[in-house]
Amino acid sequence: MAMPIDHLRVGQAWTAYVAPIIVTLFVGLAGVAMLVSGLFAASAAASPDPAPAIAQVVPMPTAAGGKSSHRKVHGGAVENGTPAAMSPDDRQRIQDGSHRFASGDVVLLLLAAAYMTYRAMAIRSRVLFTDDTGVWLRQGILPWSRGTRGVKWRDLEGALVFTGFKSWLLRSSTVRVSHRFTKDSEIIVSHVPRGAAVVGQINEIHRRLLVDPAGHLGIDAPR
Repeated sequence: MAMPIDHLRVGQAWTAYVAPIIVTLFVGLAGVAMLVSGLFAASAAASPDPAPAIAQVVPMPTAAGGKSSHRKVHGGAVENGTPAAMSPDDRQRIQDGSHRFASGDVVLLLLAAAYMTYRAMAIRSRVLFTDDTGVWLRQGILPWSRGTRGVKWRDLEGALVFTGFKSWLLRSSTVRVSHRFTKDSEIIVSHVPRGAAVVGQINEIHRRLLVDPAGHLGIDAPR
C-alpha cells in the first residue's frame, strides 16, 4: 500500500507587502503635508491681524524742482507707511480654496488606505498548493479576477527556484512550475517563502508518482 502524500500549501512572504507599503506611505505623507499646509493657509487667512507684507521704500518723484518723497510699496499697493490690508473678498477666497484643497487631501488619504487594503487582501489570496491532481495557484479577490490555474501531475516537467543573494538575504524566492508541452500553462510565483523547500517538496511528490503511478493518487504516469 502506497504511503499517503503530504501536500503543500504556501502563501506569500513578507516581501510581497514592501512595495504596496512604500507606495501607501509616500502618498499618505504627501497627502498629510498638503492637508496641513492647506489648513495653515486657511487659519492664516482667518486671522484678524495677518502678518504685514514686506515693505519696500522707493522714491516717488514730484514736479520739476520739487523734492522727492519716499513711500512704501506693499504687495503692489502703495500706502503711506501703512501695510495694505487684505480685503474680505480675498480672505474668503483663500479660505474657500484651502478648504477645497483640504477636502482633496482627505480623499487622497482615503484612496491610499483603500489601495493598501486591496493589495493586502490580494496578496493574502495568492496561494500555491498541491492536491491529488496537480500543482495549483489560486489568487484574486474580485469576482472577475478570482480563479485557480495550474499544471496536472501528468503534464508536469518539474519545479525550480531562482536563487541569488537577494533571495538568500530576504528568504523569499521566485518559483517556476514548468509544463511539459507549453510555457503558457506554467506557473511563475514570486515572493515564495522557503522557495527551495517548496520546490523540493513538489519534485518529491512528482518523483513518487513516477515511481509508483498507481499509488495513493491513482493517476497515470506521464509518457
